[in-house]
Amino acid sequence: KCRGSRDFHYYLCRQPKGGGMEIIMIKYDRLWDTMRQRNISQYKLIKDYGIDKAQLHRIRKNMVVKTVILNNLCAILDCQIEDIMEYVPDGDAEKNKIT
Repeated sequence: KCRGSRDFHYYLCRQPKGGGMEIIMIKYDRLWDTMRQRNISQYKLIKDYGIDKAQLHRIRKNMVVKTVILNNLCAILDCQIEDIMEYVPDGDAEKNKIT
């Protein structure tokens, strides 16, 4: 079972190949808001700007996304990275820090 917090909806849980559960701490909800503000649809990103459908699917699922895609989205939407993604710390983030 995936662990979470009061704000569980911020986390996407999945089971990696090695077993156990992992909590995804990057979410892309802000992208959809920014797209609405700029009147740019997913269809337009695909057809007019050449953004791959598979990459949009990965973003919808809060999966790993290539940084070149994030760079392109920022350029297309004329925005900063924090306008399309957000880091949501896991309760164990301090324990998992790389030093």
